[in-house]
Amino acid sequence: MNSDDRNSQFHRALHFVLESVEKRYKMMAAFVAIAMVSIIFAHFFYFPVYEAKSVVRVQTEQKVSIPVLLATQQGFGGYGTESREMTRYLRYLESEPFLLTVAQNLKFSAQSASLDLSDPKKVSCFSGEFWKRYFNPSVPREKSFKMMDLHSEELIGKMAPLVKTESDGMELITITVNSLDPKTSMLIANAYADAFAHLSQQKDTEELVEVEKYVHEKLAEITDRMKLSERKMIKLQESNHLTATEGNGTVMSSHLKDIETKVSELSVQQSENERILNYYHSANPEERGDVNGKEIRDFRISELTRKNKEIDDQKGSLLQLAEKAEEKFSSLPKAEQEYFRLKRQEQLDYELYSSLVQKLSQIEIQKFSIFKKISIDSAAREGSPSARVNFVLKLLFGIVSSLFFAGVLSLVMEWLDPTLKNGEDLADARIEQIGIIPKIEKNKSITSVFGKRQPKNSKTRPASEMLVTRSNPKSLESMSFKYVRARLQKIMEADGHRSKTILVTSAASDDGKSFVACNLAISFAQLGKKTLLMDCDFRNPSVNRYFGLPNRKGLASVLAMEHTLEELITEDPQVPTLHILPADWGVEDPTELLSDEKMLVLLEHLKTIYDYVIIDSPPVQLVVDGLILSSVVSTVVVVGRYRKTLKSALFKTYHDLVNVSFQKVYGVLNDAEQSRILQFFGHSMGGYGYHNGANKYYPEGRSDSESEGQKSAKHTPPRRTG
Repeated sequence: MNSDDRNSQFHRALHFVLESVEKRYKMMAAFVAIAMVSIIFAHFFYFPVYEAKSVVRVQTEQKVSIPVLLATQQGFGGYGTESREMTRYLRYLESEPFLLTVAQNLKFSAQSASLDLSDPKKVSCFSGEFWKRYFNPSVPREKSFKMMDLHSEELIGKMAPLVKTESDGMELITITVNSLDPKTSMLIANAYADAFAHLSQQKDTEELVEVEKYVHEKLAEITDRMKLSERKMIKLQESNHLTATEGNGTVMSSHLKDIETKVSELSVQQSENERILNYYHSANPEERGDVNGKEIRDFRISELTRKNKEIDDQKGSLLQLAEKAEEKFSSLPKAEQEYFRLKRQEQLDYELYSSLVQKLSQIEIQKFSIFKKISIDSAAREGSPSARVNFVLKLLFGIVSSLFFAGVLSLVMEWLDPTLKNGEDLADARIEQIGIIPKIEKNKSITSVFGKRQPKNSKTRPASEMLVTRSNPKSLESMSFKYVRARLQKIMEADGHRSKTILVTSAASDDGKSFVACNLAISFAQLGKKTLLMDCDFRNPSVNRYFGLPNRKGLASVLAMEHTLEELITEDPQVPTLHILPADWGVEDPTELLSDEKMLVLLEHLKTIYDYVIIDSPPVQLVVDGLILSSVVSTVVVVGRYRKTLKSALFKTYHDLVNVSFQKVYGVLNDAEQSRILQFFGHSMGGYGYHNGANKYYPEGRSDSESEGQKSAKHTPPRRTG
């Protein structure tokens, strides 16, 4: 690839990006505005986040006996590096047993009523919770944080998102808590540190070893029992042809299992309450620091005692249901009873086995901490709100990020845009581009080729003023039609046509085919060539509107032999060599009229009279009239409108025309907009292809015909064929 090709690709890519941005600048501005409003809103309407940090130091004790060291290494699988040890501690800080301990300590703390466990990430100015708190600050404390009524799992779910633990990899562990209340952050951080430091107080090695032996023995016992139960069940199934998933026994066994599971859950809850009762009975509450005074302690003791009594009552009711279920279960055959008892026992053993494995992991972390001294290096304190990002920096970041995302979105939208945008899209449809017509805005004056603008005559230009080749022949818009004329002259001369008939059509309506046909006819007539503009769009005739002609008889009357050509053809007063044959109104069957042999005879007759015959035909994708006419003309020109005509419709139009006319199809891109960004950077309409000749202006002393005849040979671009 040479440097010219690379430069061409670069300019095409640059044009694509700049045009995408310009066409969707309103969307980008909306993105930036939304981002700025959001940032401003969030900056001034917010609840401050308070951060509290407690630091725990983990140090190896100097005096550790060899037996303890060896026993602990053997039980814990070795020490490894300091970072691995700290990683294990961090995992323990996130484990369920540890979180349960912290939750219980907070739950029965005297300061629990003042905790605000709202997640700061969920209380933004765009949430309903924010405005509830904003207008009524007492709502969160009244509504959500009656700690005594919260179950431990609920408390853990509210507390865990506020906490972050990290290690320096050596001996320090930092516990960071972010909440909407400074006291809450401090209490939770210190509760974590206190619970973690409490590990160093559990240093009864013999007790841990005994507990570990018991757990291992129990695990072995349960494993043997599960294997034995499995062998018995298999034997019962084989000898009695039992199926585990069929029969009433499955339903009864499942019912019993549900009752036993509920009893087990109540027993766990009762054990938890008993442990808390022992906690309150064990020592002076003021010394322990987790309750405040005798009144709270006595209240909690009576409350937990009452709850345990309720649990006993519930368990009694469930056990009665279990007895009734057992009576029904006993009606089953002995073999089935035995099988389902073994099945239930196996499930319960499996749950117990999982619980013991979890207990064993907790023992290992405690053993690992036997010879570690865990102390609180610095306790958390009530702090000030965490530092906020500078408002200007946030605003700049919001603008840049919104521009980036809007730019990416605009590029994607431009890439997926299915409409016609440039000559390459015409080439993709196998249509050779012969020119581009710039957009003519009806509320603006026409641009002169010398950069001057003609004065406005009115706010809305009438249709006759859209004939730019007649009203302002030296304008940029007029020159674009003269370039198309020069291309067509060259094409028809190369094809050897003596008399030139040109069909101007489009894929769909409102593409500007009549506008192009009228101005193209004027452009040919300005060469002094005798030119006829014939309107064959009977369903929507437009030529008479452009030239200000009254609605009267036209082509249909000629074909019906009601009038002669001389009676209906009109000569343009400003361009004498231009003659106009309008269509007719109220034609019942235009397709049959155009298909009649009279139309072919009429065209052959017109070829003998005129140098050029320009035909304005209906859109190809709407009616078949354009296809019929394409088979009797020498040149077919398809008009596509910038950012309106679908590329798929243009491609189908090409195939339809080629299949009927068996000749090459040429295209004109109409209503193209000059990019203001490209103008700013010094690009002309060349971005749309005008460098091919439309903006190569000629000296005042040279005639149009001479210039175009000479220039077309120099500046005609190579043809792109399918």
